[in-house]
Amino acid sequence: MENKDYILELENVSMKFGGLLAVNEVSFNLERGKILGVIGPNGAGKTTMFNTITGFYQGYTGTVKFNGASMNKKKVNERCKLGIARTFQVTRPFEKNTLLENVMVGSFYGQAKKPKMKECEEEAEELLEFVGLADKKDEYAMSLNVAQRKKLELARALSTKPSLLLLDEVIGGLNPTEVLEMMDVIKDINGRGVSILMIEHVMKAITGVSDSMVVINHGQKLIEGNPKEVMNDPEVIEAYLGSAARRDVHA
Repeated sequence: MENKDYILELENVSMKFGGLLAVNEVSFNLERGKILGVIGPNGAGKTTMFNTITGFYQGYTGTVKFNGASMNKKKVNERCKLGIARTFQVTRPFEKNTLLENVMVGSFYGQAKKPKMKECEEEAEELLEFVGLADKKDEYAMSLNVAQRKKLELARALSTKPSLLLLDEVIGGLNPTEVLEMMDVIKDINGRGVSILMIEHVMKAITGVSDSMVVINHGQKLIEGNPKEVMNDPEVIEAYLGSAARRDVHA
């Protein structure tokens, strides 16, 4: 039997808010160097799951392992410095700071070994070039449109030098051209050796970049497999996609 190298392992993870069980006994693994897509209806528990992985939510049961070690007692900043970074569905840059300053903050405060300010600046410039925002590095973040804000969010997350990146609907709200551009950026990030766990509702995008996919419904894992298997599963079509969405995926 093949021994796989998992960077992230979830073992029976559950999260309650009062009497609401938002995540219920979810288990899956992310192989190092791969992209794992997560889909499911709004309110299915996807972002809650992200918040347990990154440590934003404490008090969950089960185990979150990163590089084979339990993260259960680790706080957000500790997990970040170990190599776990994320973007947020609603971007919140420091609007009255420049793009360069926004990314430098991540470099300075998010890395395990705090770099010198000059190194932060050089890293920030390289990342803004990487995501296609180099020409706007001295502009204020408040001036950015939706697609640019999402790219800045990516650059800020990458500035912490993660080995695992969690993307929460980084493609949602983009036009078709912007979707293709963001897909290329995600593939390039993965090409740099960063493992990716991503939530997305844009089916063509998530099936186009993911090596495997997990479906979450009512806080539980419904199915896991390669994109083709998942998208053609009758339970997935019934619970989430519907015939119209299925036609769209295969168009």
